[in-house]
Amino acid sequence: MPIYLNEPISMLQKISEIVNFHTIMDDAMKVKDDYKRLGMIAIFLLSQYSEVTGRNRKPFNPILGETYEIIQPNYRFVAEQVSHHPPVTAFHLEGPGYKLHGDTVVKSFFKGSSLEFRAVGL
Repeated sequence: MPIYLNEPISMLQKISEIVNFHTIMDDAMKVKDDYKRLGMIAIFLLSQYSEVTGRNRKPFNPILGETYEIIQPNYRFVAEQVSHHPPVTAFHLEGPGYKLHGDTVVKSFFKGSSLEFRAVGL
């Protein structure tokens, strides 16, 4: 695949962009109403897609065992590349009153004149 089709970041860094909106989760943990809290958690999970407009390049695949972490006073994010083929990244986000963990399995296809990416992970 030609290098100019890649973003200048790795998949681990792209996944870490979810923490840009950690304040939504911090606020959600303070809400007493379960339905409002659930709504705020849904907003947090959807907020990561607000930054993909105009970003149509694929991030670099990290090497097996590569890690990326962000440690701040009110949250901690850790991601690791746990499989190379298929590429699987596991991540864990921990903040005051919440924990989020999951993995991403992205299958990519280069079809000559187009690229296709399918998210298979959690």
